[in-house]
Amino acid sequence: MTVTMATLDGPEAQIDDESLEELRMTIRGDVFTPEDSEYSSIRPAYNLMHPGDPALVVRPSGTADVVGAVSFARTNRLLMAVRGGGHSIAGLSSIDGGLLLDLARMNGVDVDPEARTVRVQGGALIGDLDHETQAFALVAPSGIVSDTGVAGLTLGGGEGWLRRKYGMAVDNLLSAQVVGADGQVRTASADSNPDLFWALRGGGGNFGVVTSFTFQCHPVGPTVAFAGVFHPVEDAENVYRQFRDWAQTVPDEISALIGCTTLPSSEHTPPEIHDTPFVLTAAVYSGEPEGACGSSNRSATSAARWSTSPAPCPSWGCRAPSTSSSDAERSAATGRRPTSRS
Repeated sequence: MTVTMATLDGPEAQIDDESLEELRMTIRGDVFTPEDSEYSSIRPAYNLMHPGDPALVVRPSGTADVVGAVSFARTNRLLMAVRGGGHSIAGLSSIDGGLLLDLARMNGVDVDPEARTVRVQGGALIGDLDHETQAFALVAPSGIVSDTGVAGLTLGGGEGWLRRKYGMAVDNLLSAQVVGADGQVRTASADSNPDLFWALRGGGGNFGVVTSFTFQCHPVGPTVAFAGVFHPVEDAENVYRQFRDWAQTVPDEISALIGCTTLPSSEHTPPEIHDTPFVLTAAVYSGEPEGACGSSNRSATSAARWSTSPAPCPSWGCRAPSTSSSDAERSAATGRRPTSRS
């Protein structure tokens, strides 16, 4: 079978059976074409505006497989996209007619509790990261939603629930292992390839495929406080002003967000907001437990629902318990609608 693929140069490339078999001999992970039944098992893109239709999928098991896939794409001048968690708002983790490098199998997380560091593979999700670090009462500052990929989030900066206290994900990045377009594996850190390290911290995914990240961790948890409020969109001007004023007064242990969105009906959200534009304000307090309730954003008015409750750190984002605001938080935080944060 010949696979027709999009190329960097414009004209399509014809990848024959012999070339595909050579690729499969190189890769210890998976190699799929649309003709394979396993093709549908690839990690889906979160942004349904950019589902993608790759002509070839490589799901590597490790760095060597990534080198093999990148080398294959370079030799054949193929368009290639890399998918970590698949949450790219702009659709950068999807591709039509090209090669999709799906890192879902590379989701390992290794914590060094004495050094307070964690090494995370490029296909791990925030939930994977939090689950392992919380075994040692540690957290590596990352994002807001548990099923976001660590890689894409970090390479874009990495705003999360600890940013006011410990900074963004890139502020806590110690090093990264990167496979360049030339197929070479490099370590980027303050001491090794510092220019590449500078570029990776917020410069996006254009500098190579990051197969692992090493982060600094901080002692947080195992319990934090979460608060979420839904407001009628008609009150947006008042809510935004009050949120702005409130955010200037709270301690660094509180990180918050505000955004406008619309959600479909769901058992996890109150009926008042179903299919109706609303404003969401939400905050996480990661300081001492006794200070949580006094630091909430309860001052905002006309709330459709209020809740503040303890939440285990691995539950931040899409699994915040007993707040009933998880779906709203996920939508507001991941870019399905515009949001702003403080």
